[in-house]
Amino acid sequence: MDLSKLQAKGIGIRSTNYLRDIVVEYKIRKEKEVNANDFEAWVDLSDIKNSITGEMPVKIDIKKKGIELLTTNPGTIKMQFERIVEKTFPVSVEFTGTLKSGYSVLKTEPSPQTITIRDFESVIGSIKKIVVDIELAKVNQSNYSTTREYKAYDKNNEEINLEKKTDIAVNLQVAKEASIVPVITGSLRNDLVEISRKTGPEKVYITGPFSVLDRISELGIDTIDISNINKSNDVTRNIKLPEGVKLAEGMPQKATVSIVVEQLITKNITLTREDIGLLNRVSASEYLYEVLTDSITVNLKGKKADLDRLDKAALAPVVDVGNLVEGTHRLPVRFNLPLGVVLLGDYNTDVKLSISPVKGNMQ
Repeated sequence: MDLSKLQAKGIGIRSTNYLRDIVVEYKIRKEKEVNANDFEAWVDLSDIKNSITGEMPVKIDIKKKGIELLTTNPGTIKMQFERIVEKTFPVSVEFTGTLKSGYSVLKTEPSPQTITIRDFESVIGSIKKIVVDIELAKVNQSNYSTTREYKAYDKNNEEINLEKKTDIAVNLQVAKEASIVPVITGSLRNDLVEISRKTGPEKVYITGPFSVLDRISELGIDTIDISNINKSNDVTRNIKLPEGVKLAEGMPQKATVSIVVEQLITKNITLTREDIGLLNRVSASEYLYEVLTDSITVNLKGKKADLDRLDKAALAPVVDVGNLVEGTHRLPVRFNLPLGVVLLGDYNTDVKLSISPVKGNMQ
């Protein structure tokens, strides 16, 4: 059989059981030495044009004169023919195992990125994906290169055995994640308060020797002095890198710190004598306490939202009258202040304690 002509038609022989011995029965006119080389068995493939399965007659050519062919066993051979086609597949990279904590694969580059496979039509049709497997436990540097033989898988993720395979070169960019920590110096003016502080990016990926990266979890930036800030502001600074360490491809060289500040305001709340509570007073009826100060105007400083929520009841003003003797006393007023709100000044009130004689002790 002339396989080259068959292959020129884009057809191949799918089955292999046709490769077998053919037994021939013959007779000769006179005694001669006969061996297998005196016969040639072949199959005519000239009419094969498509994918078929059928019984093909075995034909015998006799190379020596005086030999007459009687029978051939088998007389036919079952053969399966199938179209040979080509298809180009993308090469994907899949990982097994894990990297060390904090490390990630940022970039994967197989070369070539596609591969053309020529095989039987049924084989090509069964290929779902072409994969190169990489063991992450073996990755030991930021720029990691290796060469692996690709594998073909069907839709059930079962490997397909292909006769011809090629190696695929794979380059990985592996980096470690590090948080950006701003370095802040100075203090805000007394009339300002910091509401929030946000860094962008919060994290970056860095590359370098793993022995160095293993010790890094944070990166600083050039110092930010907030002493001269008088309003909300975005401050951009260079990211500082240890020796031998680089920012991964695509990472910004600078970080921006967004500092939101608020101008503190003041608020006055006027308290009457009825608003001031007495703490640790003696409950006996002969003790009479009287707040003499008609009113107190309290000056407060803080964020607008906090001051807007603050009223007389929330302030809960009290004076401590414990251990007082009879007479008039100037006492400090205490307040219940929310976090971030401060008193501007000291506040006192006059309290008079009168003690009536006990009736049983009167002379």
